[in-house]
Amino acid sequence: MEETDETHIKHVPDPISTPQGQLNPYPWYRQMREEAPVRYDSERDCWDVFGYDAVKRVATDFETFSSEFDATPIAGPDEERVIDLGETMIRRDPPEHERLRGIVDEYFRPGALREFNEEFEQLTNEQLDRVLEDGESEFDFVREFASPIPSRVIAEILGVPPENQELFVKVGPGSEYSQRELKSYITELIRERTENPTDDILSEVIHAEPDGYKMTEEEIYQFCALLLLAGSQTTITLLTNAVWLFAEHDIVSEIRDGVIDHETAIEEVLRYRPPVHRIRRVATEAVDLDGVTIQAGDRVAAWIGSAHRDPRAFEKPATFDPSRAPNPHLAFGSGIHFCLGAPLARIEANIVLSVFLDRVSDVRLATDDFEPIMNSTMYGLRSLPLSVRTP
Repeated sequence: MEETDETHIKHVPDPISTPQGQLNPYPWYRQMREEAPVRYDSERDCWDVFGYDAVKRVATDFETFSSEFDATPIAGPDEERVIDLGETMIRRDPPEHERLRGIVDEYFRPGALREFNEEFEQLTNEQLDRVLEDGESEFDFVREFASPIPSRVIAEILGVPPENQELFVKVGPGSEYSQRELKSYITELIRERTENPTDDILSEVIHAEPDGYKMTEEEIYQFCALLLLAGSQTTITLLTNAVWLFAEHDIVSEIRDGVIDHETAIEEVLRYRPPVHRIRRVATEAVDLDGVTIQAGDRVAAWIGSAHRDPRAFEKPATFDPSRAPNPHLAFGSGIHFCLGAPLARIEANIVLSVFLDRVSDVRLATDDFEPIMNSTMYGLRSLPLSVRTP
């Protein structure tokens, strides 16, 4: 792929701001861990942190490394601000973080989400039916299969009627629906469920009052939209990175047959190619990190992708080992900001990949010319052309 000025990403270090750097940032991560595990980048006015222990501290120590800072809204360049990340739990510290998360937390625990297993499996089979209905043996795993599923899953658990779920799938810049239309729909749905609650998570969240607290209409909207627009991309990337690795290492049949436990393999995908490579914080006080002093108010970027290749934390970290256990990766964060959607992402990945691998065989990569997601946080592919056979 030809690299031009337009292909560089803003707000990331130059060595990984190009497509090639995004596809393979690991040599640079290794160099930084060895030469400058905590370093200041004057062009970005930001500290970069690379080692496992230091990254975990930044993710966990909320008193020293705060999540409350200005963040880019999730919206296209021509759209109004529809999600202010500063108003969601991921950009809040205690006690506000506890208030917001405490209201919704119980609905995203594994036990509660398993009630949707049959629906998730049905959604996956229906999407795969669409892909395979013409007998196609080659298709784009990202665009044609993986992309619609997480959005439909989220719409399902929120109680969105089937006839309106397409809005959740086809929203965003260049899509059929704008994010303004999404906001209008979700807001109306919240008001409807407020007056006439039904048996769904959205109704439960609207009427929940743990410790006397209740979410406002705007807080509920921000939660739903964040779950959809941020959570969907993470899960799509997890599914894509998993199939990419399984095909690359020729272990599809071993996972399908149970020779390799697919849940353990998914955890290794989360370590080896995590969907999120970087998290951001701001220091609340002067702090020493790996012998370097970071001042109060300084911005910090903690590189999860680098931490996962730290030999002080993982044996043979550059090796993809689908049977690796234990696997203390940080793909879903750590501490109070451990990802609320982690159980949902794991359940989705287990169901979607199980259905997919049960129904197709001889999964092969149809190209070696990969186009990365050009994003300062996410790691993955814009497309993944596959060649498959159906039994």
